Amino acid sequence: MLKARKKITKREIKEDPLVTAYVRVQKFLQNHGKTINIILVAVILLSVYIIFDSKNKKDNARRAEKEIVLAEQIYFSKDYERAINALLAFTEQFKGTPAAGRAVFFIANAYYEKENYSEARQYYQQYVDNYGQIGYFNHSSLAGIAACLENEKQFEKAAVMYEKASKSADDSYSVPFYLKNAARCYVLSDQKEKAKSIYQRLMDAYPDAPISEEVAFLLESLKAS
Repeated sequence: MLKARKKITKREIKEDPLVTAYVRVQKFLQNHGKTINIILVAVILLSVYIIFDSKNKKDNARRAEKEIVLAEQIYFSKDYERAINALLAFTEQFKGTPAAGRAVFFIANAYYEKENYSEARQYYQQYVDNYGQIGYFNHSSLAGIAACLENEKQFEKAAVMYEKASKSADDSYSVPFYLKNAARCYVLSDQKEKAKSIYQRLMDAYPDAPISEEVAFLLESLKAS
């Protein structure tokens, strides 16, 4: 015979974990439903904003890549004053895009060509600080800062910066030139031992570099002096 089911008391229902949890959730929703709805709406709006903001940034970056061509053409025509004005306007309009970073780099180059080393150094540094994600432009900017310092006769600082550029560069072509420049600046700052060390490192690490014979001559000259 089947036994009669035991009648569940109200107390047992209250003590059931699932029932208890359900009741608590219901009470919570009753008390805080309005707040939860506001939070959900805020989350949805934020998600929509992020999607549209991301799309706008991509569209802006694509447009910047097309429009920088004209400013670059002015730079390559060696009309540096006009190029600076065009590139500055471009960076204001497309601030934050990779193309704007390239524009900052060319502004620095233009000032360097005009022998305005203070302004050139400022814009090379701006590229490093704000846009230094592209390898070539990053180590070229560091080398640009070094060249400005060298022209300003701050030879020790220039040497340190050339070394920094050599560490940032990832190609075997640029590094030997940066190191040779660093050694030259150490010689000019009367730190010949540092120069010899760099020349020797150059000879050991880059024996097939286009400047290897020149470096060997410079190293022997330092040893003989």
